[in-house]
Amino acid sequence: MQLTRTIFFFLIAIISTTLVNAQPGFTKGSCVLKDGQQLNGNFNLRTATAQSSAILVYYDRKEEQQFEPSEVKRCTLGRRSYIVGGNFVAPDDKAGIPVDRDFVEVIDTTGGIQLFRYEYEGYLNSSRGGYVIPMSVRAGSLPVMMYGGGAGGYRRTDILLLRAGTKGPLVPYTPGPRIGLFTPAEEKIILVAVGATTAFFADDPELQKRIETGKLSEARLGEAVRAYNAGVRLQLKN
Repeated sequence: MQLTRTIFFFLIAIISTTLVNAQPGFTKGSCVLKDGQQLNGNFNLRTATAQSSAILVYYDRKEEQQFEPSEVKRCTLGRRSYIVGGNFVAPDDKAGIPVDRDFVEVIDTTGGIQLFRYEYEGYLNSSRGGYVIPMSVRAGSLPVMMYGGGAGGYRRTDILLLRAGTKGPLVPYTPGPRIGLFTPAEEKIILVAVGATTAFFADDPELQKRIETGKLSEARLGEAVRAYNAGVRLQLKN
């Protein structure tokens, strides 16, 4: 009986310790700050919005600390790794969201062409079928498009970003739009962004053509990047 009571209280102690150390919405990880300091523990990455960059929240089992992108060099949350990058515009159906510095998830950095993902809350107009005017360069370099009407609202979305090597700019992946979805003036703006995307794959004209015609989905971009880096022509069905 005494042994049973001992085991029972031991289990209660373990569960209580776990509950105290855990924090809802947080994930085990590590972080290297800009000053070289390394943090290990529980983290939560709050999604960027049109008004604010993402915020990294660190919980050291006593209190929470918040870090802006400018204070962080890199971090890992569970199986997801992030660096800090920017100087691009995240598209939405208003004026786009300029991103100076923010957390971007590492998808594949093993080759010359690297792939990242950026998550944020943007204004999306459902009448556009999920396709928005993309802007691959800083705000001001391209005309700003504003939209009215339709059932739209702010919601969480993401874009894929391409980079040549470790020093190149981050460029949003932009495939060609579906025919008839935009006006000729809007298509001209999109084609600038499409051209910035196809420039990464200069040695594979067939792949470039698939991007221009909107036949390479984001779901297969990672596969295409790895094949291109390996010098292999990716076999894609129409």
